[in-house]
Amino acid sequence: MHSFLQFLKTVRQLRDIKRQGILYYGVKEKDVDSASDHSFRLVVMVWLLGQGKKLNLAKAMKLALVHDLCKVYTGDITPYQGLFSKKDKGFRLAWRWRRLSLKEKAKRHKERFQKEQAAMKKLTANLPPAMQEDIMSAWTDYQKMESPEAKFVLQVDRIEN
Repeated sequence: MHSFLQFLKTVRQLRDIKRQGILYYGVKEKDVDSASDHSFRLVVMVWLLGQGKKLNLAKAMKLALVHDLCKVYTGDITPYQGLFSKKDKGFRLAWRWRRLSLKEKAKRHKERFQKEQAAMKKLTANLPPAMQEDIMSAWTDYQKMESPEAKFVLQVDRIEN
């Protein structure tokens, strides 16, 4: 029970993780929402937008809940990390990202995946094995887009952003 409570206490820190990507679109720092704000809205959107679709809604909502848990340890890693300063405006950002080669994009994605996977393993390390497996399986499904639910959640995540 102690390890479970410690897990919840750690996850609670998501409320202090500010979303970085939104800053690059001109949103003022004081108006930036947290990772927990984003995740909550995402779960509600998945629930409501998933009605009537041929999806396992419980699974989709689980994927939405775990998709950003790693940010507790990694912070909010954006695809644009290190590409430009906060003074750049949105259009410059989009063009700079689009100009990266597929090889560079794949390299950046792999590095981010490895950091986030290590964070997820650290986060779940003291949970009972069944809980570890459930959380890691859902997170991996989302990251690798292995199911229709993961693909749906990714699309809703983009809309929520």
